[in-house]
Amino acid sequence: MNQKMFFGGVPTEPDIKKIKTEYPTNVLTPGKKIAYAEIERLIGVGKREHRFKTVTSQWRKEVEKEVNIIIGCDPGEGFRVLNEPEKVDLSSSKTRSAGRAARRAYVVAARTDIKELDENDRKRLDHIMGVSSRVLAAAKLKSKVELPQIT
Repeated sequence: MNQKMFFGGVPTEPDIKKIKTEYPTNVLTPGKKIAYAEIERLIGVGKREHRFKTVTSQWRKEVEKEVNIIIGCDPGEGFRVLNEPEKVDLSSSKTRSAGRAARRAYVVAARTDIKELDENDRKRLDHIMGVSSRVLAAAKLKSKVELPQIT
């Protein structure tokens, strides 16, 4: 008896394979929409269940890694393959989120009494402040869309 033991929960691979079979990468063109109901039907799990998010998150990560296709969400409706401008929008949103987290990290670090830190902790604090300040600077960058000149 040569059975494999799996203690990390139910494997996602079989469900991801079902999704990839139904929606191969050659049909995942920008703008393609996939209703949550379709994925629910495929994997036999409701969209409100944790398993749904686990499987679909892993599927989206694999597709992104394998073929550079980013699959976003249309809240309440389903998934949508992002086009290039939408990828920039998503990137901008993630940068703003990182900026908020970096701002909090910077504030906490700034309120740390360095007199109570050893040399190693001071170096770590300096590093944290440097990284968080660079993330904050990047988050402040805003892309400006140039409008065509009207003559």
